[in-house]
Amino acid sequence: MSSTDTVKKDLHKTKWGNIEHLNLINDIDWKMNVKSILKSMKAWEIVIGEEKEPTETTPTHSTRARSGEVDNANLKLAIENFKERRTDAETLLRFSVNDTIQKQLRHMEDPVKVWITLGNQFNRTYSETQRSIHASNLYTVKPRPGERISTYCVHLLQYRDPVGGTEEEIFDSVLLQQLFNNAGPMFTTTTHELRKRKKTIFMQDAIDELCEFERNHLANNQIGDSGNNTAGTLL
Repeated sequence: MSSTDTVKKDLHKTKWGNIEHLNLINDIDWKMNVKSILKSMKAWEIVIGEEKEPTETTPTHSTRARSGEVDNANLKLAIENFKERRTDAETLLRFSVNDTIQKQLRHMEDPVKVWITLGNQFNRTYSETQRSIHASNLYTVKPRPGERISTYCVHLLQYRDPVGGTEEEIFDSVLLQQLFNNAGPMFTTTTHELRKRKKTIFMQDAIDELCEFERNHLANNQIGDSGNNTAGTLL
């Protein structure tokens, strides 16, 4: 099987766009993409339980509307429209997940129940897997050539937020070690001084000091030799 065939197999195609099947590691992106498609379907409120099947509708004719008379013709159309959007939503949720997850939805037809079931899975297996991946990937994050220390710090902090308050939480001491190990030779003196205070310094304080050193270096470099600016080679 070609790589092209594999990609096609992993995508659920809709007229609103294609979405990668939900799996063990893409739940955050999947949820965001599905929500966007459901909104395009005008079915998001149905899925989260805010829109119910209509039981009555106000007549369009002003006289009948003032009398409070129910318009059966419009009600029938409204119900049909609701059911069509609900079915579209259920179809999207069912077929935009991988085979393993789909088996858990086999006997469900209500998109509200499907969404809740998938949400419970997010809160257990999938989010746990995602957190584990985030935590382990931290150690592979290296500064790109020419990247400023401030940008690299932003990348590091992005790995902390998804696992905050969990068993995989990344503490400042770990982030600091990663930061000190990967800061370039330009920061050797600064990181050496920061290491001495490692037990008492917070990650944000270290970032502030490194960024201040970076700004001062760039400013001095521009003043001293505007034709030989090393702004892009700090790391």
